[in-house]
Formats: sequence, structure tokens, C-alpha cells
Amino acid sequence: MLLLFNYMHNKILLIILILTHPFYSFATPQLPDKLLYEGNIYMLQENPLELYFMRFPELRPSSAWVTNLSRRYVATFEIIQDELYVVMIEALNVDYVDGNYLDNWIDVTVQCLNGSEKMKLDWYFGYISFPLLESDYYSDYVMMEIFRGQVEHIHNYTGEQYRNFMRGN
Repeated sequence: MLLLFNYMHNKILLIILILTHPFYSFATPQLPDKLLYEGNIYMLQENPLELYFMRFPELRPSSAWVTNLSRRYVATFEIIQDELYVVMIEALNVDYVDGNYLDNWIDVTVQCLNGSEKMKLDWYFGYISFPLLESDYYSDYVMMEIFRGQVEHIHNYTGEQYRNFMRGN
């Protein structure tokens, strides 16, 4: 009887693995938001404006939905005098011309920020992190602690330290 239970248990686990595995392997990486910092452009691991658009959904860009941009925009942030600002929001417009799809990025900053050209994220608190450009994607990271839009601390991590931090170790 125990042998039959182990066989059925393993069979059920195998079926679950087969049914759920494709969802992980076919996930589309998303276009990241960007950060201008110390003269370089970095690709953020987080999307700080999502909280803003949750509060003001009518200001979210209504651009084309594509699989690698489900939030429908790419935001560019900048650290200005130790404060986090959004300085550009771009939406993707996809045109179909002569049998070809053409990507056209449109600056929608003023529409999304209710008439402003940039905005301090004085409501944002949390972390923003990014891999360093001159290193391997999985090696060195910078993590900034943000409180009410103000950069409070900057941490430099190796890839292993970063992954341990993210796991809560």
C-alpha cells in the first residue's frame, strides 16, 4: 500500500511540474525603467512609478500593449542633489506601415505628470537597485535606500551579497 502511495504521489508531482513549468520558461522579460546617475544610464530592477499610476490610473499612458512592456511605458529617473525625480515617461506607439510594424516612442511626460516636465518622487520610499554597466550583469549592484524621494543610503554589493539581501539572508 505504501509503495502505491509513493508511486501516485510522485506521479501527481510530475503532472504538476509539467503543467506549471511552461509558464516559467515562456515569461517575457520586461523593458526596464532607466536611471541617470553620475553621468551614466542604468537599468532599474524596480518600477517606482507603478505606485503613482495605481493612485492615478487615469494618468497611465494608454499606449500599445506589447508582451515585453505590460505596464505600457518606460520611465527615466534621475538623482538630482540626492533626490529621486522622474524626468521622462515614454510610451510605445506601434504603427503598421506597408506590411511592417514600426515602433515609435512618444514622450508622454507632461500628460502623465499632470502638466509638469519632471516630478520629485516625494511619496516614494523603498529601494531602487541596478547592476553596474562595467561589470557582468550578475556581478556588482548598487542599491539606494529612498525615503520620501530623498536618497538616504547607497550600498554597493557583489552579486552574491545582492542575492542574499534580496532573499532576506
